[in-house]
Amino acid sequence: HPLPRLSSRLAHKTGAGHTGVFEFAGITLQLRENIFEAVSRDAAGNVSNKTVLTLIREEAQTDPGTGTPGTGGDAFAASHSKLVLASIDGVGSEGWTHVDLPGSYDNLVVVATGAYGPDDAPAVVRLRNVGGDGFELRVQSPGDRETLTGYTVHFLAVEAGVYTEAEHGFNLEASTLEVGQPAGKFAGWSRVQSVGYGHPGGFTAPVVLGQVQSSNDERWSTFIATGATRGEAPDASTLRVGYQIGEDTDTQRAPETVGWVVLDSGTQTIEGLEVLAGVGPNVVRGFSTNASGGHRYDVDGPAGADVALASVAGLNGADGGWPVLFTGSGDAVGQTGIRLVFDEDQALDLERGHAAEEVAFLLAKQGQAGGG
Repeated sequence: HPLPRLSSRLAHKTGAGHTGVFEFAGITLQLRENIFEAVSRDAAGNVSNKTVLTLIREEAQTDPGTGTPGTGGDAFAASHSKLVLASIDGVGSEGWTHVDLPGSYDNLVVVATGAYGPDDAPAVVRLRNVGGDGFELRVQSPGDRETLTGYTVHFLAVEAGVYTEAEHGFNLEASTLEVGQPAGKFAGWSRVQSVGYGHPGGFTAPVVLGQVQSSNDERWSTFIATGATRGEAPDASTLRVGYQIGEDTDTQRAPETVGWVVLDSGTQTIEGLEVLAGVGPNVVRGFSTNASGGHRYDVDGPAGADVALASVAGLNGADGGWPVLFTGSGDAVGQTGIRLVFDEDQALDLERGHAAEEVAFLLAKQGQAGGG
């Protein structure tokens, strides 16, 4: 496929932070900041394929721990976590968007969160082909009730593993697990797996962010993490993970792989990227119960923060659901806070009201570990 090689040459010519639009063999190529986007359309003008590439300069990088240059070739030669934080616009349900990452991963874990407003239909983010140097994503209407277009998705990509303050300068772990059947209102909420933590020092106030990594079943699903009971957030002693299907009465699914990332609550710097993680108060409700302004978590976040992840941290509402970044009133993401709403599927009914929930979140400025 010539597109990654072409994008690499364009990135080298223009440099990160520049913008431009190019036409190549009937494909529109657009470079904006560190994101390169290629869109092809059919005869009617509809998008038939979209590829998104995260660009970096083709030059050696300096190891932030030793000050020595990296070996070149791989953008993450001097990095351990290979952490990338970014967002993508214009995601739909009809086709898959390919995201090419600046480096190769042995065991890639991706967490993604949709951003939309009260006039938009419910949407969960689906992934497939997660691994190597990228992944594919799309948004899906639960129950496939509607065709979706124009959604924004924020994502985190990281190498699976356990990272400690003593060895790496920060505390984080990222893991994956295959789960056989989904949890849900009619499937039963006990279908979650107790996994605990792999970090030798544990986590005092764990923040768990997760995502279904596979699309083995074309029917919708989304991530869930809880503590000892459905309504409790993960705590220092208990972590249960799985995937859920809310009020869907079709309770059988193919096994899916779930992935999750754990950090301690608070601010830390991960190989040059400052991130704020936390579990907010129990105030985030659904669209029907708060159509005007979402629910804002006021925080003191990293300077220039423009990307956020949000994840289920226990479920008070028995109907199931998932948090989204709310774009219907003011900025959804900023240095001083994030605005959230807790959405529901419409597999059983059309209402989108939901009980108050606490939500796990991460807030940062877009970028990659080790700089760039």
